[in-house]
Amino acid sequence: MISSFYLNLLYHILNLFGKYYHKSFQLFFTNSKILYFPDNSVIIRLMNIQNFRNFLIVLFFLICNPINAIEKSKQVNKIISFSTSPNDRYEFSFTEENGNFLFKQELRKCYGFYSDVAVVILMNWDYAILDREGNISTKTFLQLGQRFSEGKNFAKFQDSTTGVVDAQGNILFKIDVKSTDGYLDATDFYAGRAIIKNSETTYALIDDKGNIIKIFNNISYPRYFSCGLSLVQIKVNNKPQYNYLNTEGNFISKINFDEAHDFENDYALVKSGCETFYINTDGVWVK
Repeated sequence: MISSFYLNLLYHILNLFGKYYHKSFQLFFTNSKILYFPDNSVIIRLMNIQNFRNFLIVLFFLICNPINAIEKSKQVNKIISFSTSPNDRYEFSFTEENGNFLFKQELRKCYGFYSDVAVVILMNWDYAILDREGNISTKTFLQLGQRFSEGKNFAKFQDSTTGVVDAQGNILFKIDVKSTDGYLDATDFYAGRAIIKNSETTYALIDDKGNIIKIFNNISYPRYFSCGLSLVQIKVNNKPQYNYLNTEGNFISKINFDEAHDFENDYALVKSGCETFYINTDGVWVK
C-alpha cells in the first residue's frame, strides 16, 4: 500500500523546489499517481515509496533533474482527445486533456493516439500517421493497424506488400501478413513480440526484427495484448474455444474456455461449462 506520509512529504518538497525552478513542478502528480521522468523508459510508481530510502532516491532524482523533468511533465499532460463537428462528421477537432484546442483535421476516421501518434484514414481512403502537432505523414498506406505500440505498426504498402513501420512511416522490415475480413490480421507489439497471420492456415509469433519464433496451426482471431497476454480462439472439434498466449508463445491455461475476455488489471473473466470465474495471468482460478 502507498505510504501517505512519504507521498505528502514528497509533494510539499517538490512544490517548494517548483516555486524556485518552475511553477508547474507539481504536474508530476497525475490521477494515477505515477511519476514520469525524462527517460521514457523510466517510470516510478508512488506505490513503491514505502520506506525512507526509496523516498530519498526519488527526491534526489527529481531535484537533480528539475528542468528536464518539467519538460517531460508538460509532454505527459498533453493527452489528446478528439471529436467530430455536429455539422461535418469529417471535421475532427483535437484538444488537450485540460480542454485547450490544438488543431483540426479533415479525416474519415481517427483511431486515437498511441505512442504519440494516431492512425487516421484520409478522405481518399488512404491510411496515414498523425502526430501530436497536427502533421499528417507524407507517406500513406493502403492499410495500417489501428494503433502503434512500442513505436511500431503493421502496414500494407501502396504496392500491396506488407511489413512493419515506425512512427514516422519508415519501413523497418517486410513480412507477409494475411488479412481477415479485409483487415491485416496482426496484434500489437508487446515486449518485442507480436502475433500475425502468416499464411491462410497458420499464425506466427514474431519478434520486433521480423524473425518467426513459433508457428500455430490451431488458433485464429488473436487480440491485442493485454497484461502481456493475447486472447485467441481455438477450434476444438469444430467448436470455438478460447485461451491466452504469452509472449513466449505458450498457453497460460491447461484447459480452454467456452467464453473469455481480455485481461484487465491482471485478471480476466472466463467461462467453462456452467461456471464463470476469474483467472490471473498465470491461468490460475481466483476465488
